[in-house]
Amino acid sequence: TTISTQATVTVTQAPATMTLTPTTATVVRGATQALTVAVADARGAAIPSPTIAWTTSAASIATVSTAGVVTGVAVGSATVTATLGTLVRTAAITV
Repeated sequence: TTISTQATVTVTQAPATMTLTPTTATVVRGATQALTVAVADARGAAIPSPTIAWTTSAASIATVSTAGVVTGVAVGSATVTATLGTLVRTAAITV
C-alpha cells in the first residue's frame, strides 16, 4: 500500500524593524508631506509593500492618508503614527 500526502507551506517575512522618514515636518496649510517607511526582517532584508496603519493625533490640525501623505489643515501640532503589528513609529508635524 502506498500513501501519498501533500502539504502547502507559505513562508512570509516577519517584520523586525521599521524606519519612518521624516520624523519631523513642517507643512503649510493645504500642502502635503509624504511620509515613508522602510521595513525589514530580522536578517535586514527589506519587506516590500508592507501594510501600514496610519493615524493622526489631531485631524483638525493635520490629516494622514492610507498612503502616509500628511495634509496641513490648521495651524498647530499633531503626531502622525505609523503602525505595523507591534512596530510603531511617530512623526511630529507642525502646521
